[in-house]
Amino acid sequence: MHILFLVFSGTNNTLEIARLLAGDFANCGHTCEINNINVDTPLVDLNNYDCVAFGYPVYAFNEPRFFYRYIKRLALPKNIKYFIFKTSGETLQINNASSRRILRLLRRGKCQAFGDYHFVMPYNIHFRFDDAFVKEIILYNRKYSRLVTHLVLSNRPRFLKTNPLYNLIAWVLGIQRPGATLNSYLYRTDMTKCIRCLKCVRECPTRNIRINDERIIFGHQCEMCMRCSFYCPTDAISIGFLNSWRVSGAYDFEKIESNTDLKLPYITDEAKGFYRCFIKYFKEIDALHEEIFPEANINH
Repeated sequence: MHILFLVFSGTNNTLEIARLLAGDFANCGHTCEINNINVDTPLVDLNNYDCVAFGYPVYAFNEPRFFYRYIKRLALPKNIKYFIFKTSGETLQINNASSRRILRLLRRGKCQAFGDYHFVMPYNIHFRFDDAFVKEIILYNRKYSRLVTHLVLSNRPRFLKTNPLYNLIAWVLGIQRPGATLNSYLYRTDMTKCIRCLKCVRECPTRNIRINDERIIFGHQCEMCMRCSFYCPTDAISIGFLNSWRVSGAYDFEKIESNTDLKLPYITDEAKGFYRCFIKYFKEIDALHEEIFPEANINH
């Protein structure tokens, strides 16, 4: 198959998963393309592909606003496969509701949906994950990617369970979308820290940032993807109401994964508070892996 990964990835977490999945599909003999879209991306002709994967980060239990609008404008051929994957920093079941509008578009177009899959990735807002926790997430994502690849190729779609209450809550929390616009009025750059690298200007996916008279100016088309503040090399950007939750600096996934000093498992049955939700998530991946690849578990 010729597979297109049509992705929006603010801080590259979703892009990392797209690369992981594309690698596993390629190992099965398929050709893959990854298109990380922004507001300027022209519409893609999906008739050139046998399978299309839509990938996005979950924002307040919804898909990013402009990503949905992009998909809504696409002509969706009926004779190809589609599946959805998404990323977030926690395993709350209400995240399951985030794909409801994309799935509705596919149903209306009488398209074949081959699953909706949720990958955990480290937060780019709220707080920074410990490196050992990140390593465990990476290892489970590798395992889960192989499972998703197998399920899609063997026509065994799996869909995340949602319900009317989750759908309603997610719809209400869609207020995040206009909230992102309001919050953008409070974005600021400390020009005493700014080194004028213009990384934020060049890489903003909604072209919301510009430089004028040696000042960084923020418009009001923000998706709150956090790319500007997350990757700012001098931590010069303040993100309004959410500034106390700002996480700065990319995770070095390759370095973290290869660090043998990091002790695992990080998540155990004794995990408490926020971390308890990952106990079930990791066990479900292990159980599915044992079901689909029992020989791998025996050999292990």
